[in-house]
Amino acid sequence: MRHGFSLDLVTDRTPAAAADVAARARKMRFGSLYMPPSLEGTIQYPGLDGGAEWGGAAWDAASGLLYVNANQVPYILQMVAIEAGVDALRTPSGGYLLACASCHGTDMKGDGGNIPSLVDIGERMSLLELYRVVRDGRGRMPAFGAMAEWWQVAALAGFVYFADADDAPANWTASVDGPVEFLNAGYRKLVDSERLPGSKPPWGTLTAIDLSAGRIRWQIPLGDYPAILKAGRSGLGAENYGGPIVTAGGLIFLAATPDAKFRAFDKATGQLLWEADLPAAGFATPATYAAGGRQFVVIAAGGGKLGQPSGSQYVAYALPR
Repeated sequence: MRHGFSLDLVTDRTPAAAADVAARARKMRFGSLYMPPSLEGTIQYPGLDGGAEWGGAAWDAASGLLYVNANQVPYILQMVAIEAGVDALRTPSGGYLLACASCHGTDMKGDGGNIPSLVDIGERMSLLELYRVVRDGRGRMPAFGAMAEWWQVAALAGFVYFADADDAPANWTASVDGPVEFLNAGYRKLVDSERLPGSKPPWGTLTAIDLSAGRIRWQIPLGDYPAILKAGRSGLGAENYGGPIVTAGGLIFLAATPDAKFRAFDKATGQLLWEADLPAAGFATPATYAAGGRQFVVIAAGGGKLGQPSGSQYVAYALPR
């Protein structure tokens, strides 16, 4: 994928999106792949979820090709200054920094997608409901009840519940007078005003790498965001989670995309040969097996990422008898 960021890579999806992202990017640091984090924010490309990520790759010994799906979405790596010596174990605000800020951000605004904003959380749930979420966890968020005394959990929930935007740790820097320490401002993607990636498409790719020759044999956009399909466009690629498998019959099977599709590609050319709709996005790596003399391919349709609905089904496919 692309290494490093420049204004030439700003999204061209619409003129408004391009202008918005470019204006914000000019206020940040960007350049090579190894630019360090900064107080103004550093655009990191590849982002924190790849390039290639946990889904892995598929290896075809017959052709010497390695098949890798990758994310082409930039992230913002930003630090904030806080008062040195903040005891995260003894103060609710310190507990937020220790337990919550890495996901919800030091501005408490989340990422606008999978990670919700905590600003004005009191308008969406009661203090008791929030306490139970902190204690028991919800979705991807772990439970904190086993890691702290009940009163510590209650204090953390209370800090979040009664805090407003001015209380967020991101605003503490202005009041710091003396030695400071630096903290990650959270996991944030560089996106446009419609929460789509702030870089030029493709935003997700499937690549065949010839390991003997050390070159890319072919590369195609992978998947689409539902919002892009709704706007009547396609072929822009999308952030994806879950890897491919390759079969001796010449196929690559891959789901992984937010459009809830399961696809089969020609392993030699990358041509799309087949696709099917899943009940939820298949953010997982497929498996293939034989039973009763018949070959099956199965995918877990769990959804739940990239703002997509959750599901709980395994879906298996086979050729007609």
